[in-house]
Amino acid sequence: MPLRPLQWLPIVPLLLVLPGAPPAAAGGILIFDDGFDTGDSCAWTLGPSSCLGAGFQIDTPEVLIGPGEEITYCYYFETPNAEPIGVHRWALSLGSVTHDVTLFATYGAAWVPAVRQAAGTLSAVDCGFVDSAVTNTTALWMYAAHSSFEQLLLPADDGAGTPLAVELAAGQPLFLQMHFKNPTGVQIANTVTLEAEAFEVGTVYTKTASYLAFNLSINVPATTSGSTASGTCATPPGAKFWMLTTETHHFATEATIRDGVAPLVVTSDWQNPALTTFSGPSFYTFSPAGLTYECTYDNDTGSTVNTGNDPVLDENCAGIGYFFPATRPLLCLDSTGPL
Repeated sequence: MPLRPLQWLPIVPLLLVLPGAPPAAAGGILIFDDGFDTGDSCAWTLGPSSCLGAGFQIDTPEVLIGPGEEITYCYYFETPNAEPIGVHRWALSLGSVTHDVTLFATYGAAWVPAVRQAAGTLSAVDCGFVDSAVTNTTALWMYAAHSSFEQLLLPADDGAGTPLAVELAAGQPLFLQMHFKNPTGVQIANTVTLEAEAFEVGTVYTKTASYLAFNLSINVPATTSGSTASGTCATPPGAKFWMLTTETHHFATEATIRDGVAPLVVTSDWQNPALTTFSGPSFYTFSPAGLTYECTYDNDTGSTVNTGNDPVLDENCAGIGYFFPATRPLLCLDSTGPL
């Protein structure tokens, strides 16, 4: 299993990526120091009933992927918590032909959590960030994985001794965007499992959230190379970022995030997005120049490639970060935002 390339700035790494193994506290091999080596990290072998705390586990319905088929399904659900909870660990278990999975939260007017599709819906129609069905909802990035057993452990210290957590509203509408790719000659059944480990109610934490910079204006002419899409987005004054990464589809040859001219993330393999993490207590604060994201594409097809949900026919250009203090995820479209 290839590991995502990591750029080393002044870093305390925060991700553990190891198939089938527990974190270091339970005797596993430490790929990245997750800060949970004092025995309070969830061991994979214990199972959700022992380690999820106030969190939850979501198992998607089985999807049958035909021989040679590449398709994306979305599974819509609402979280089971009756009051807000603070998630400090995300994890995804992917099926054998699951290429990648992204978790989104959906919001309506005034950024109130809103349902895009009824809970329990599994559909390949209008599936993804772009609201193709015009449901008047906005999807905001939560977490993504390109390998099974890839987990995201949030920093245990905000620089003042308080852990970070992503706060989910009671019954928060979410959906999993699941990209399946079956290179075999037989039909394969797949499921995806999401784990959200949360602090017990009453635990004090600092809210952190995602910042998604997304380009709606991608236009890559047929049979061309070197086309680009980019944007520059303001960041909240004083916001501290602890991780940055990118997201594209297969036409992309490179994706970057910069602060002015300084490169912070450079992805050369779209299937294994690079990520950069930053240590406390200062973490990383963008200069007034803002967050610039840029993607470069080669299109060897006879059709123009535009922004869209289809990982085969369309493209994305996204810069993603996690910052604090936060009240909710933020979105910048092209260079307009944050919204």
